[in-house]
Amino acid sequence: MNTITVHIFSEPSKDMFFSVASGTSAAELLRMHPDYKELQSDPKQNGECLIAAMVNNKVVSLSYRVDINADIKPVFSGSLEGSIVYRQTLCFLLAIAAKRVFPDRRLVISHSLGEGYYYYFAALQNIKDEDLKALE
Repeated sequence: MNTITVHIFSEPSKDMFFSVASGTSAAELLRMHPDYKELQSDPKQNGECLIAAMVNNKVVSLSYRVDINADIKPVFSGSLEGSIVYRQTLCFLLAIAAKRVFPDRRLVISHSLGEGYYYYFAALQNIKDEDLKALE
């Protein structure tokens, strides 16, 4: 079993180094930090929750397996990176829901509009209010 060294950032005075088995998940690594409960909901992040990790400056899911020496930072939903993860996750869930509810329609996800996305169904198909409620 290979051992890797990880550096977990939180606050400058609370950075920690750990030697762990290669393949440890980002969530497991963040749980090793003594301030993990505070990391889950950092008051500096306005109560936003921990939703991802940044491993060597790349945003990854909390289930990501770290197999090299790494610098790790928590990613909160209120941060720029966290809001991108959150929106992409919602986009993915909408696409799955649309495919299940309307298997014969194709949902098109277009350019972003400010902090949102523009969605439409391909082809000229009438969308009724009950169709939208079915997606909820």
